[in-house]
Amino acid sequence: MSRQGTTEQPASSDQLRLLVAAVEDYAIFLLDPQGRVASWNAGAVRIKGYTAEEILGQPFTRFYPPEDVAAGVPAAALRQAATTGRFVGYGWRVRQDGSRFYAHVTISCLRDAGGVLQGFAKVTRDMTEQQRQEQELRTSEARFRAAVEHLLDPLALLCAVRDDEGQVVDFRYEYVNPAHVEQAAVTAEDVLGRRLLEVHPQAACSGLFDGYRKVVETGEPLVLDGLRYQGTVGGQPIQLVLDVRAAKLDDGVLVTWRNVADRLRTEEQLVEARAKAELSQRLQASLLPAVSVADPAVELLCRYQPGGQRALLGADFYDALQLADGPSPPWSATWPGTGRTRPASPWRCGPPGGRWCSPDTARPTCSPASTGCWCASAAPRSCSPPSPAHG
Repeated sequence: MSRQGTTEQPASSDQLRLLVAAVEDYAIFLLDPQGRVASWNAGAVRIKGYTAEEILGQPFTRFYPPEDVAAGVPAAALRQAATTGRFVGYGWRVRQDGSRFYAHVTISCLRDAGGVLQGFAKVTRDMTEQQRQEQELRTSEARFRAAVEHLLDPLALLCAVRDDEGQVVDFRYEYVNPAHVEQAAVTAEDVLGRRLLEVHPQAACSGLFDGYRKVVETGEPLVLDGLRYQGTVGGQPIQLVLDVRAAKLDDGVLVTWRNVADRLRTEEQLVEARAKAELSQRLQASLLPAVSVADPAVELLCRYQPGGQRALLGADFYDALQLADGPSPPWSATWPGTGRTRPASPWRCGPPGGRWCSPDTARPTCSPASTGCWCASAAPRSCSPPSPAHG
């Protein structure tokens, strides 16, 4: 058939042979019905390390590790190819220098027009680098999963759901950690595979959905503190105060949150307690008179010792002061401005029959040697116990 003055002809076997020989990314060669190498290309030299002179006529079992040869892996591959027409598999193979590489192998059965087996075509691709990357990815995923499984904070992975125009219209739960299951009071089966707005319709009006969508569209992380969230879980109403963090991950968001309602309540209680303490201090400062002593020679020593509050409660003011021995200020026998006689105290000063002290003066204070005492108007003299009449 001609097209634009040219005639197309099928490629000859020589052309195909040249094409195969030039391919370097794949080892492409033929095996005879017994599994011996019958051809060799540039890719086979590069991948397996043998030259054509070294490998032609050798059994292809040389490319397998000894343990696979002993287990019959090469023979089983040829049997499957001969029976079904094709064998495809992955496994470790051995180079000429003894090093190993991870290979993707395809073996195709070759038969003539009469169905007689003529041999096999074998194509091998070196997948060592891809296998290493996949192993690193699996290891990284395992570490990530182990880390998030032990997080104390809830964590969820949401995948974006897009419409025909590519707009994010919802998110689908792909993963939740145990803390999410515990604190959100839902099982993984309740949310995995379901949509965010189906599980939590309130996410639309609370701003969470718009925040997650913005993360996917802009790549900027989401930080929300003190978000007051009202919704339902299992048909039960909930009220939470949440600190939310979200970051983009592929075409979705990785979300972690913390219920801070108890913390905020405690902080409010502390603020209230501090305010009450400050108000109390101000009231005390405004109600208690200032005490000042003009004479620097006068020293006020308090009898109060730490831990003795109970002993001071209800005590006379003068009993709380450690006053030095000596004369006291003048004392009047009558109430000031009334002329009425002041009542006596149950303590007697002086010898028997002496005068009683008035209750509004300091009680007689005995000296350390208990040799004398005085009232407000008297010099030190002997102490006597109260008479029965004053009881």
